[in-house]
Amino acid sequence: MKTHPCLPPFLVLGMALAAPLAQAAEAAAGVRTYVQDTQYAPSGQRSDEDFLSGKKSSLPALSYSVSSLYGNSRAEAQAYVDGLSGAIRTRLRSEVAADSYIAGRNAFASSLTTLIGSIDIVGAGAPQVATFGGVFEGQYSFTPVFSDSSIGIDYAFRVGSSPEFNGRLDYGRTTGTFSIPFSWTQTVQPGTNIAFDLYLRSTASAQFGVAELDALNTFKITTIDLPPGYSFRADSDGFLSKFGAAVPITPVPESSTWALFSAGLAALAWRRRRTRD
Repeated sequence: MKTHPCLPPFLVLGMALAAPLAQAAEAAAGVRTYVQDTQYAPSGQRSDEDFLSGKKSSLPALSYSVSSLYGNSRAEAQAYVDGLSGAIRTRLRSEVAADSYIAGRNAFASSLTTLIGSIDIVGAGAPQVATFGGVFEGQYSFTPVFSDSSIGIDYAFRVGSSPEFNGRLDYGRTTGTFSIPFSWTQTVQPGTNIAFDLYLRSTASAQFGVAELDALNTFKITTIDLPPGYSFRADSDGFLSKFGAAVPITPVPESSTWALFSAGLAALAWRRRRTRD
């Protein structure tokens, strides 16, 4: 995957958000889009960039959405964290209104989200084994499928004293879905504090056509299976206080700017005709 020259600041944000945080629950998110179309401004390089990030130490939710549009290039990025249910959401879309590569025309979108919190085990009895789990699933697409575009996903999920479960997904020139389950066991007893740490960073870039990632709102904690007689208590910020409850999905509006893209193409064609005349 090509790395945009303006990407390092976003990586710096990622390292900051991924750094160890206090015990209190914390949600953090950053989104960024960048588009370029030198064909739209032949006199010089022109681009549009939008960058938005932030932290929120009080739950329940944190949501950011940005978009960029210049000429025939467009990018959209959305990130959402819900600490009460333990879910992270992201959707990226990069579009270039062309059916083949054109130098100086590209679109890039990225998002980074983290969710950190903990629960306390309550009950009575001897130490026993508990099971914790999660799932990361979503879908990705490229139009056309042979476009020179790419999607990259870095993820990590850690529960209590278990080793971190992490990996990277890279996609290009294909369309499909993914589903990755997580599962750990750990001995617990009354008073045990279990920390959760979720991390997700995604990018989508397009040279022509459309590259889109939709995490289906389901990078989330799915299993807290405690021994008989045990239960858990949310922390002071309410982390996982609505665990297992249905989380309403707020869809990202489909792109409504292809008309603008078409207008841009028409204007470009008109300009070229005038130049030839």
